[in-house]
Amino acid sequence: MISSIIDFSLKNRFLVIMGSLLLLAAGIFSALHLPVDAVPDITNTQVQVNTAVPGLAPEETEKLVTYPLELALAGIQGVRNSARSRSPASRRSRSCSATVLTCFALVSS
Repeated sequence: MISSIIDFSLKNRFLVIMGSLLLLAAGIFSALHLPVDAVPDITNTQVQVNTAVPGLAPEETEKLVTYPLELALAGIQGVRNSARSRSPASRRSRSCSATVLTCFALVSS
């Protein structure tokens, strides 16, 4: 089987070379005319809000600042998910910081 393919290729070199060039040209043409959607942007749209409240304990910061902020952001159209984190007060700054990260689904118009 392989020997017959090799024999055909050696006897018809011009045909094999033209076929290879035709496939190469078709591949280059296809690559140049690929639509932009072939490689979509996979990053999500997100908003990150950092808050630092001097003088409040982490629980108070979460209750008085972070939770209401998270509720307000959750009411926006297109919110996919929301997450929050907090860090305890440091000795230097004596303030607790909180972060609310909200991811949005892209809304096509």
